[in-house]
Amino acid sequence: MWERTMRNLVQLRKRDGDRSPCPSASPPNIGTIQQFFVSCNVDLPGSDSERLPASSLLECVNICANSHLIQGHRCEAVVYEASAAHGTDNCYLKNAVPSLFQQTFVVDSAVPVWPTDNHEDCEGISQELQTSGGFQTHCGQDYPFNDYKQYNADSLASCVGMCAAQNDTCAGVSYEASMESGYLNCYLKNAVGNNGLVTQNFQIDSAFLVQKNEVSSSSTSIQQSSTLTPGLLLHTTTFTTSTSSLTSVTSISSTNASTTPKPSSSKAWIAGAVIGPLVLIAIVGLLCWFFHSRGKRSAVIRVRNGRASRPGNDFPGGPGGPGNSQGLCNL
Repeated sequence: MWERTMRNLVQLRKRDGDRSPCPSASPPNIGTIQQFFVSCNVDLPGSDSERLPASSLLECVNICANSHLIQGHRCEAVVYEASAAHGTDNCYLKNAVPSLFQQTFVVDSAVPVWPTDNHEDCEGISQELQTSGGFQTHCGQDYPFNDYKQYNADSLASCVGMCAAQNDTCAGVSYEASMESGYLNCYLKNAVGNNGLVTQNFQIDSAFLVQKNEVSSSSTSIQQSSTLTPGLLLHTTTFTTSTSSLTSVTSISSTNASTTPKPSSSKAWIAGAVIGPLVLIAIVGLLCWFFHSRGKRSAVIRVRNGRASRPGNDFPGGPGGPGNSQGLCNL
């Protein structure tokens, strides 16, 4: 029986969390992320946002410092029950700071210490960030998307510096000087876009990393393509650089003008092809007329045995020979 009791006590001691720096009449501030003011043996009943397991008071306050808008509120206080007598979720995150209350069981509480020297420096450093760092600022606007890391920063310039140190994985930041949403007020983005910018009911500024506009002649490639269709001339030129891509498209449409140039032509070959045959035909016709007229003048009708005959047939050669013009003119 005694051994069982001792074993249970050992298990209870193992289950109990670390209360340090409690118990103490005046404990020091604790926290590896954000500093917290500790009150030993004191509860803050009510205003619970979330309950989570924690093995120590230090872990509990770090959970609070890392949290972001639990149920629309930042973490304003914690209560830690080391004995876990009311469950393993023994770290209570609060959305307000209730009145202190002395409990009959062991419980400790802590309240975060908020910095008061954060700078709202967006307007003053906008040109400097754009010129030296390549960041375009958007003062008074939030980009509530694509967070991949969070830090605490005391200025937008400091937040942008954290982004620039990320080796091209960071595309922009949103910086909340008031820490309205939590202690980690520098939000690093892995992707950004102007269409996602919004205005909040608290002060917040953003800065996006932009590509430089200079076009280097040594790193510029040009691609051109032209397409010709009836009534439409479409000419596309694409400029591609190591930092930017520019595309220019120009369209010219006309319903009355032709885009195909008319070729210039010479009519000299027409005269040569037509006049030659005409001259030859004229010469042949003239010869036919000459021989035909001659035949009429010298025709003598002879009657032999009651039949008529032309003298042309008395020449040798037959039809078409030199004595008969009809053969030549039958061409």
